[in-house]
Amino acid sequence: MPGQGQGIAGSAPVVASQYVVFNLGGNYDLSSAYLWQIIQPGLLGRGIKEFELYASPNAPNPVSAANPPATYDLSGFTQILGLSTLAQASGSSTPTQTFALSSATNVRQVYLKINSDWNGLTNDYVGLAEIKFEGTAIPAVLYNWANTAGGSWQTAGNWSPAGGPPTANDNVTFALNNTYTVTSGSNATVTTMNVSAGDVTLNLGSTTLETTPSI
Repeated sequence: MPGQGQGIAGSAPVVASQYVVFNLGGNYDLSSAYLWQIIQPGLLGRGIKEFELYASPNAPNPVSAANPPATYDLSGFTQILGLSTLAQASGSSTPTQTFALSSATNVRQVYLKINSDWNGLTNDYVGLAEIKFEGTAIPAVLYNWANTAGGSWQTAGNWSPAGGPPTANDNVTFALNNTYTVTSGSNATVTTMNVSAGDVTLNLGSTTLETTPSI
């Protein structure tokens, strides 16, 4: 998902306002990031120089994915790589540059924040050849609602198996043959949600509950 910018016909965007968001399609514990610098002849100065990486366990907002905003919402993101430098390429090849990631657990989105390029300009088009992440996939869990009286989504004891509440990588089923209300005190994201029995009311208040794909 590309960040804020303009077409070639317009003026170059501010370097420090540009970003890239990667949707990993599932949740992973990440250990390393591998980056390859841009090697476009005559334009090596457009390669990323200083950058940072941030991660979130949640899937991207569909609206932001379809139309990336000038400023991406980083609520729920944590830094997994502090300010780092990507060496400038030379000639027609670029070596793999490896960066160890810190506390990169349960990651679904990675946000690459661009701080500067090798041209050192305030406004410029910035490029990157390739990026790859190394890690271990987190298996999805099917969580079943277990409290016939209802209760809070965020309470671990309301879910079966133990270990809830579910996260963005998990699936949810409401299968109790009862009438009850589930409340929520914070935003939540799951992969799928299914009501197979009973009469369930979701009282979200001012919070949101998202599924990927949508219900």
